[in-house]
Formats: sequence, C-alpha cells, structure tokens
Amino acid sequence: MRSDRVKPVCRRHAAWGVALTALLASGAWAAEPSFGTGCSFSGSTLTDGSESRSMAAAFCSGGTLEARGTEVVQVWAGDTYLQHAFEQYARTTTAASAGLGRLGAFSESAATSRPMVYEFLYANGEPGITENEYRARGGSGISAYWFDEITVNAAPGQYGTVVLEFSLALSGQAGVDEGSRGQPALQGRLQADDDRSSIDLWLNLAAAGTVSDRRGYAPGTVIRLYGDLSASSQAEAGRIYLDNGRTRDGYVAESHAFANAMNTAGFHIDVVTPGASYASASGQSYVTPVPEPAGSLLLGLGLAGLLVWLRHRLKVRA
Repeated sequence: MRSDRVKPVCRRHAAWGVALTALLASGAWAAEPSFGTGCSFSGSTLTDGSESRSMAAAFCSGGTLEARGTEVVQVWAGDTYLQHAFEQYARTTTAASAGLGRLGAFSESAATSRPMVYEFLYANGEPGITENEYRARGGSGISAYWFDEITVNAAPGQYGTVVLEFSLALSGQAGVDEGSRGQPALQGRLQADDDRSSIDLWLNLAAAGTVSDRRGYAPGTVIRLYGDLSASSQAEAGRIYLDNGRTRDGYVAESHAFANAMNTAGFHIDVVTPGASYASASGQSYVTPVPEPAGSLLLGLGLAGLLVWLRHRLKVRA
C-alpha cells in the first residue's frame, strides 16, 4: 500500500471571478460602461489514480468536470498475489444567470470511492482484508454580478434629504447528503457607493432570507451599485485523514454537496421620500414589484376562508 498521500486540491472556492476582482480592485465604477453584468466560474476534480483536472471561465453557462481513477493493489495471499482494483470518481457542475438586479448561481459536487474493502482467504484458510486507502475530490465555485449607477432626484420644491431603502432577497438552499463529507456555501451581497459619504452601504446574506437598510442622500447624488451572488461546493470520498494525513478519520464511500440559488437573488431600491425618485444609467427600475391583482385576490380569498374557519372553530368550542 503506498504511503504518500496526494494533497487535496479542492480548497474553498472563493467564487469572485477574475473580472469581478479586477472591477473592485481598480475602482472602475465610473468607467464606461456604467452598467453591466457578468459571471465567472472555476472548478477542479482529482482522483487517486488519475491526473487532476481544472476549469475556469468568465461566462454564465458554467460547465461540468469529471475525473475517474483506478488503483490496483496486490496482496500476497500465501501462495499467490491477488489483485484488487479500487475505483474513484469525482464530478462538479456549475451554472449561473446574470441580469440587472437579479442573479442566479448553482454549484454541485459529487465523489465516490468504491469498494471499501476486499475480503479474501490466505493459503491456510484464514480471512484477510484489503482496505481502500484512496480518495476522490471535486469542488467548484461560481459567481454572477451586476453593476449600475443611479442619480437621486428630489421632489419638486424639495431641498432636503431623499431616503432610499435598499433590499437584498436570497432564495436558495445549500447542503450535503446524510453521511457525506463536503462543504457548500451561498453568498449574496449588495453595495451602494457614493462620493459624498465615506461609509458605503453593504448588505450581506449567507443563507435564504431578506435584509434591508435605509440611507439618506442629497438630491443629485450619484450612487454606484454593485451586486453579486456566489455558490460553491466541495465533496470528498474515500479514506479520510486528519493531521495532514497522519490520522485516519473513517471512510466515506460517496459524498454529494450542493449550493442552489438559481431562483434567485433579487436586489431592490425603493424611494421612501414622497415625490422623490431616481434614474439609473441603464434605464432599469429596481423598485420592489407590486403583487399582481390576481395574486392579491387569491391571497384575500385565502385569508377570508381562514377567518371563516377560525370563527366556526370558536363557535364549536363555545
């Protein structure tokens, strides 16, 4: 059995892409164009018995990466050598969508390493076992982002502060299957930056939910908006070691991890000050959508039915 361990290459994938990092680092908020969208992704798979594979790109279609490996072990059974083959497999998949004020991201990773053991008999009839010491690992991360500028407009005759409410809503799930060894992550954020304030507005979410904040701005203020959504996943199967490969920590035959936020991250900017408004460089409106009349009607009918049922229950108890 070989003693050297292949170091895992699937680290936590910080899914901020190259284009995204460059945008933040260069401060290119005011450069042309002043609005746009984009995606970037990366991934890697590695199985003992095969070469590692990796991928990276800066578009939203994402990709799938697979790796297969076979390790053959010889065991002396007393009068002959027995050969046992252990199979490893890793796969990772990413996808994303990007639109102004609305993003989606998906990452899924799986790994298998089988069988766990082979049982055999020595020449004297005593049983023996060959254990699987090999591993499979897969991981990927993907991010989608958008950016835009809005200019704050006061109501006619207004000279005071215009209050805006910024909201970020994230709908998605991240998890690992029972008995799996893996790590999923979701992250959404919204930044509002203007030259008149030294403190930017930041909204962050690492799970499904909604977060909002209000800020006051002088009329004429130009606000640079930036939103992103990232999803990442890792999965590992086979013999698990701790302490840099010195301590065994059990065996996992199959792992599956996912981070799914394709339904999606929504970004909204609503005007709180009556009569005030804002105009975006892209022409996009980020106002929170008003429920459709049909949806409101159904909601009202449902509430009315609930009230009738509660009233009936109260009468029965009386």
